[in-house]
Amino acid sequence: MTATLAPPSLAPEAVSPPAPAVETGSSDRRRSLGHRLWRGPETDPAWARPVLLGLLAATALLYLWGLGAQGWANTYYSAAVQAGTQSWKAFFFGSTDASNFITVDKTPLSLWPMEISARIFGVNAWSILVPQALMGVATVGLADGLPREAQPTDEDGRPIEGPPIVIEDLPASERFFAGGDTTIRGFAVDSVGTPETITPRGFPRGGNGLLILNAELRIPVWKDFGAALFSDGGNVFARVTDFDPSELRGSVGFGVRYRSPIGPVRVDLGFKLDRRVIAGELEKPTALHFSIGQAF
Repeated sequence: MTATLAPPSLAPEAVSPPAPAVETGSSDRRRSLGHRLWRGPETDPAWARPVLLGLLAATALLYLWGLGAQGWANTYYSAAVQAGTQSWKAFFFGSTDASNFITVDKTPLSLWPMEISARIFGVNAWSILVPQALMGVATVGLADGLPREAQPTDEDGRPIEGPPIVIEDLPASERFFAGGDTTIRGFAVDSVGTPETITPRGFPRGGNGLLILNAELRIPVWKDFGAALFSDGGNVFARVTDFDPSELRGSVGFGVRYRSPIGPVRVDLGFKLDRRVIAGELEKPTALHFSIGQAF
């Protein structure tokens, strides 16, 4: 018996045509950049960056709304801006006139954004004030932690051996503090804060979140003398997300006012509504303040 074996078929298999090449690099980068801009650092809550962007938009709206009604605002600095558009020497030296006879009391760099705007759009109220408003919006956006290295210390401030630690809190000069004659008058200066913003020894460290509520009733008494009744409240929080209404501190009090030739002179006596133990000691019940100028 014989058998015939057919050779294998040489017909080509059906092959799908190659898919067209798609350039995904640039689109991915754009998507990644947009995601980072909207999402922010992965360590932050998902709502943190959208809230920040909304805050910046609201700040810009409030700063720019009706800005033209301010006219030239400060005519002294507006004159310096005008001089900077007429003379490069006045531009670099911050002069109030094109002949460079008098300079302003600030660094020339502080005038450059307005002067550049005025050189581009002409000298007018908007070209001078809009850059200032936008710088104010940028200040709100930059109010975030600035990473920096520091040597760790113990509670007594003595250095601890070991590698430096990275601190992301705001510098002390940029943090919020409360307590004193212009905030919560039942407390000493800068002595109000949640436990996270005050050291175990009672030293204020400040925080990134602040809420202050003030109300004052001013009563004329006799000639240039007057009286005042006030109620203050609020607190300092390490982060805005740490806000807790139960942590608010309050005070009430009264004061004396005198309209002097150099401005209102006031003496206020504030009483704490709740006294707490700070650094192992019960807070004093009152705080006395003497100052020139109104609290707000």
